[in-house]
Amino acid sequence: MRHAKGVRTMLRAGVDLIKLMATGGVYTEGEEPGSPQLTVEEMRAAVEEAHKAGRKVAAHAEGLQGILNALEAGVDTIEHGNFLDEGAVQRMVAGGQILVPTISPFYRMAQLGTEGGIPEYAARKAKQVVAGSFHAVELAKAGGVPIAAGTDDGSPKLPHGVLVYELELLVRAGLSPGEALSSATRVAAQACGLANQVGTLEAGKSADFIGIWGDPLHDISTLRNIDTVVIGGRLVKHHGTPLIQHGSISEVRL
Repeated sequence: MRHAKGVRTMLRAGVDLIKLMATGGVYTEGEEPGSPQLTVEEMRAAVEEAHKAGRKVAAHAEGLQGILNALEAGVDTIEHGNFLDEGAVQRMVAGGQILVPTISPFYRMAQLGTEGGIPEYAARKAKQVVAGSFHAVELAKAGGVPIAAGTDDGSPKLPHGVLVYELELLVRAGLSPGEALSSATRVAAQACGLANQVGTLEAGKSADFIGIWGDPLHDISTLRNIDTVVIGGRLVKHHGTPLIQHGSISEVRL
């Protein structure tokens, strides 16, 4: 099957993640979020090849049928999951899949609209799905599905580096600040298959962490106030200023 062949080609090229388009999307012209794009059989073949090589498989899935197809195929994460329902939640719990809601792009495009420079087709679809994004988080939390933070940054009007914005939206959707923080650390590491390296402060892990002004367990937005950055156990930013190390300035882009 050509999808298995395509995965093998990408694996030979050294990719560390396979992503499948189970449905159409919001910011691609000419397709709809609820329209399935791949069959269960096509996705299952891709999943089997990826898993044999120890790679995770993510599925872009917005409409319910596409979500169900991706779950049946055995993917590891559902990206977006806008029209998740209780049945899909139960299947995710049973299958151990993780939801990555990525509310940011939909909320941003719906908020700006055509007046803010968003193409009409994208603004229309974003307004259709953004409420579903919030509902999906509610269902996932209630049903016990792990939620990982993702942003789709780089999409229209959403520059790279907007993770805190996503966490603020997850809190608005019903996560506690602590749950939102975990979604960007522990659960995100689990979703990427890196839980033994990053995601929590434990002996033997990478020792990457930040220090902030404020308490994110009280107000998630305090994550915007970064004072200190430690990478690999080395202090590279303190009092908001990069430190000089070995004759060069360590650049930490926030």
